[in-house]
Amino acid sequence: MYGFWCNEKTLSLALMSFLRQHGLNLILGGKPGDMHIYFSKSDLVKGGARLSKMAVQGRNYIDFVAYNEKELVLGIVISRAYVMVYKHSEKHLRTLLHVLLSHPEDAENAYKELKSLGFDINSTNIAKLYKIYIAARSMGRIKRVYDAVRRVRLGIVTPCLGIDIGKAIVTDAIEKLIYFVMKEHNEDKVLSYEHACFRPVDVYKNSPTVVELRTVNLYNADEALLSGQINFVELMGFEYLGCAKCNHLTTCIGMIRQK
Repeated sequence: MYGFWCNEKTLSLALMSFLRQHGLNLILGGKPGDMHIYFSKSDLVKGGARLSKMAVQGRNYIDFVAYNEKELVLGIVISRAYVMVYKHSEKHLRTLLHVLLSHPEDAENAYKELKSLGFDINSTNIAKLYKIYIAARSMGRIKRVYDAVRRVRLGIVTPCLGIDIGKAIVTDAIEKLIYFVMKEHNEDKVLSYEHACFRPVDVYKNSPTVVELRTVNLYNADEALLSGQINFVELMGFEYLGCAKCNHLTTCIGMIRQK
């Protein structure tokens, strides 16, 4: 994962420099909480020219996804002028989907198969994979994401099937896998990686699939966290309640739960 801070005046230069260093292309768009996943380099190149224009216009929130010849890259908008990029190979993601769709109810066998395929299976990495899949879900308007899910699950490439195929199954299977891995490793601590962490929470006692997501924010983070403010990050299929104090979508502590 790459992440960096910059203000609006240096935003364009900083992003361009970052991309040149890593040989990546760029697309912008969206709001905090949006996440993008693309399977085609041409999809990314189309949006690259918008960078300077958007920065000059003073858009509050940006995000980008980047792509090189070897890796599929996911981007998420975290806060104003803060960018996080998740790098994950398309082959890796497709393999994960295949295993989870093969064992939707059997976390133990999914765990064993992923291990045998060389996945580094621990709770932190599974939490990361969970977030990567949430990223794919959140961009439901991009048919390519669900085309990939359909190809894995049904073994076909036709684009005419409904876009929701496999969505709930995979999400539930990943959650089951997170809990299985935690139990397998006797973990009761917060699962963390980089700027986000996941753990089962007891806020909704009748819901076993609640996951807590803590996100870094650019504005008065310490004060907001200390005051205990909570918002719900709006991803596709999830609820959103804005932060009453600063009204930013991904401020303070975000909590994801299924509707």
